[in-house]
Amino acid sequence: MDFSFIEEKVRDLYSKGMGRPSHPPKVMFKILFLEFYYNLSDVEVARQLKFNVLFRYFAGLKAEDPIPDDTSMVVFRRRLGEERFERLFDRFTAQCKDRGLLQETLKTIDATHIVADVAIPNTVNLLKRRKKKDPSGDREREKGSG
Repeated sequence: MDFSFIEEKVRDLYSKGMGRPSHPPKVMFKILFLEFYYNLSDVEVARQLKFNVLFRYFAGLKAEDPIPDDTSMVVFRRRLGEERFERLFDRFTAQCKDRGLLQETLKTIDATHIVADVAIPNTVNLLKRRKKKDPSGDREREKGSG
């Protein structure tokens, strides 16, 4: 996959002379992709990068390279902004589709409203509630009927 477009599309977000050096945007984008693909949090993907050689290889990190922490992921995502991230992600997924790596499939989720058993008062629960509200009333009725 060609990730070279990442650097050119985010060049305006970085200043070479200001601040401390950042992780390369291409590496950060690849890590965000891993996070999305494997449904991981920032903390979980940072943990995977410490131990998972395949994650490091995909991201382009060598064994001696520093690993971005979860805060770096948050900063990078904020810096990109939602709209720019979507454009970059769409361009990446278009490449995947062109190479036959993605299949367009429709997923349907059933969101039918169902009344749960806990929502329907049954006789036992109604009696328990009544007893909690007026425990002495039940006893008087029992005495009167006996």
